[in-house]
Amino acid sequence: MPTLDVNIIFPILLGLLALFILREVLAWYLKINKVIQLLEKIEENTRTTAPKPKEKKPGPSLFVNYQDQGVKKKGFFG
Repeated sequence: MPTLDVNIIFPILLGLLALFILREVLAWYLKINKVIQLLEKIEENTRTTAPKPKEKKPGPSLFVNYQDQGVKKKGFFG
């Protein structure tokens, strides 16, 4: 039975270790790129579809602003 040579086993183990480390680094790097792309899409969507401010419509209120209605106050209680 042939004996396993250290000159064969050591490079194979070193190569596998390098692959596992490189795999983790690439996965981390690619996830960051994906997050950046998603954030850019979100920013683009929010800038293009931003809601327009609604106009104020006069409606019933407990407090009457006479200046807006063009009415002059007549007395203390209005």
